Amino acid sequence: MFFKIRIFFLFITMVFVLNQLIVAQNYPFPQNQKLEGVIYPSNTTFEEINQIIKTYYDAWKSKFIKTTTTIDGGYYVEYKGYADYEKVNFKTVSEAHGYGMIIMALMAGYDPEAKTIFDGMLKVYQSFPSIISGYLMSWILPEDEDYGKRSDCATDGDMDVAYALILAYLQWGDENYLSKAKTIIENGIKMYLVDDLKRLRLGDWATDGEYLYSTRSSDWMPEHLKLYKVYTNDNLWTEVVDTIYSLINQIQTAYSPNTGLLPDFIVGEVARPADPNFLESDYDGHYYWNACRDPWRLSMDYIHTQDERAKVAVSKMLDWVIERTGGDPSQILAGYKLDGTAIPGSYSGDPAFVAPFVTAGMIDSKYQDWLNAGWNYLKDQTPDEYYQATLTLLNMLVISGNWWNPFNLPTKVKKTKDIDKKLELNISPNPFNPKAHISFNLQEKEKVSLKVYDLNGRLVKVLIEDSYLKEGVHNFTFDGKGLSSGMYLVVLEGENIHLEKKAILIK
Repeated sequence: MFFKIRIFFLFITMVFVLNQLIVAQNYPFPQNQKLEGVIYPSNTTFEEINQIIKTYYDAWKSKFIKTTTTIDGGYYVEYKGYADYEKVNFKTVSEAHGYGMIIMALMAGYDPEAKTIFDGMLKVYQSFPSIISGYLMSWILPEDEDYGKRSDCATDGDMDVAYALILAYLQWGDENYLSKAKTIIENGIKMYLVDDLKRLRLGDWATDGEYLYSTRSSDWMPEHLKLYKVYTNDNLWTEVVDTIYSLINQIQTAYSPNTGLLPDFIVGEVARPADPNFLESDYDGHYYWNACRDPWRLSMDYIHTQDERAKVAVSKMLDWVIERTGGDPSQILAGYKLDGTAIPGSYSGDPAFVAPFVTAGMIDSKYQDWLNAGWNYLKDQTPDEYYQATLTLLNMLVISGNWWNPFNLPTKVKKTKDIDKKLELNISPNPFNPKAHISFNLQEKEKVSLKVYDLNGRLVKVLIEDSYLKEGVHNFTFDGKGLSSGMYLVVLEGENIHLEKKAILIK
C-alpha cells in the first residue's frame, strides 16, 4: 500500500513538473524593458511599479474574468450591457475580449492561470463568430450565450485578438497561435475590415451608404498593422499604416490645429469629423469615449518602432493637454471638442482619459515631469468600471516596460561564464532591416560564430564562423537580401557563450 501511495504521488509530481514545462514562458512578467528613445517614471523603481501592477491585476482579474456557461473551459472579460440595435443583453464585447487576451499574454509568468485563461478566451472567440464573417468575432457575447443572437463585428476587438495571438506565439512558442493569427488577419481583417481607400472600416457591416468610408480613430493601431506585415509579408498593411498617418495629418491640420485631438469617428471620401449622432452620441465628431484611447494606441507605435510620425502626432495632443491642465494629468476632462473646449457635463480625472495621455509622455524626455505625475495618479487607482480599469491596466503595462516589444525581443542567454554575464547581443536600428547593425562586446578573446536562423531552425546567413575575436566591441552589418520579412533568430555562440536574440526583418 505504501509503495502504491509513493507511486501515486510520484505520478502527481511528474504531471505537475511536465505541466510547468509545457506552459513555460519566453518573456515572463516582469520584463521591465528599457527601450531606446523612450522614458519611464523616474520617481519610483521598477520593483515598486511591478508590485502595484500585480496588486491591480489581481483585483482586476477577480472582478472581471469570468467563465462561460455553455463553452467548456471558456473565459471572458465581463462587461454587461444592452445592444440597442440587436435588442440583446450582453455579458461582454469583442473589444473587452481583445484586451483580455493581450493582458493574459503579458501577465504570464506571474499568473499561472494566464495561458489557461488565454486559451479559454480563444475558445469563446472561435465559438461566437460574426454573422457576416466567420473569421471575425461577434461584437457581443449574448447574456444567455445563445448562438443565434450573435451580431456583426467591431474592428478593434479582432485587431487586438490577432495581435494577442502573435504575442502568445512569442510568449509560449506554440505555432498554432501564429497560424490562427494569420487566418484572422488574412481571411478576416484584410477581407472585411479594409476598404478600397485603405482605411479601416468600423466593422464588417460598414460597407455602403454613409458608412462606406467611415473609420474610428481608436482603431488606428499602426504597431498592430506593422506586426501583421511581418508575419504575413503583405504590403497592404504598410499602405494602411500610411493611410492612418495621412488621415491624422489631415484632421489635425484642418480641424484641430491647436490641440491635435482626433474625433471618435471620421467620415467621407474627403475625410472630416462625423456629424452628431453619426453612430453613438452627440459628440461623435469630437474627442470622446472612443478617441480617448488614441494617445496610447499611437504612442505605442513610437515606443516599439520609433516611427517619427507617431511622435509628431502625439506631441501635438500632449503639448496642448499639458498646457490645458497646468501639467496635472488628473485635470484631464472626459471629453473635448476638437478646438479644446470642454464637452458639456465632462468631469476631470477619469482614468480612461488620463491613462492614455500618461503613456504618451514616454515618447520624449521633455515630458518626464508629466509622466511622473501621471504615474502617481494611476498607481492610486483601483479597478472599478470595466473600461476605465482595463485601460488603466493596459497602460500600466506599457509604462512599466512590461508590454514587451515584439519587434525587438530581449537577448536570451543559454550558457555563459561569470565573466561573460554582461554580454548583450544588440541589433539596430529597431526594427531589424537589411542594413541592420549587430554588435556585441566580448570580455575576453573568444572563438565565436554569429549566424542567423529562421524559426524552423534553418540556417539562412553566416556572419562569422569559428573565428577568434579579441576582447572588445565587434560590429557586423546584416545583409537581408534574399530573405522575406519575418522573425529570425540571431545566435552568437562560442566555447563559453551562447546568446540568442529574436529579431524581425522588415523590408
